[in-house]
Amino acid sequence: MERKWSKEFRLTENDVSDRSRSKKEQIDFNVARALQYLSDPDKRKRLESGNCIACFYGGSSLAGQAFTDWNCRACLKDQASWPNTNPPIVCDACSKKHKICKGCGADLHLRIKRSNVEPLKNKDE
Repeated sequence: MERKWSKEFRLTENDVSDRSRSKKEQIDFNVARALQYLSDPDKRKRLESGNCIACFYGGSSLAGQAFTDWNCRACLKDQASWPNTNPPIVCDACSKKHKICKGCGADLHLRIKRSNVEPLKNKDE
């Protein structure tokens, strides 16, 4: 395979400056997000919304504009139609009852070994 550039694609000092600025902005954004992960500045709001640290501070995910019928993966009850194509994983009631993230289903505090929570049912129950 061969890759050759022509004059119109030659890198200029302006290109280097623009790319450097863009990469610095990307790093600054990632550092700010990492600080949010570490400090959890809106912890009360995050817990009230039923989201883990990663989902709350991680930004939005890609979703299409279409109402989506969905059911909760914990209780399997049908839920109200969701206004986009990225509905929650669990309903509000199950998020509170089991202390799990509505967005991804992880523990709200990202604990691996959980105690003092209502356990979820096994698949055969």
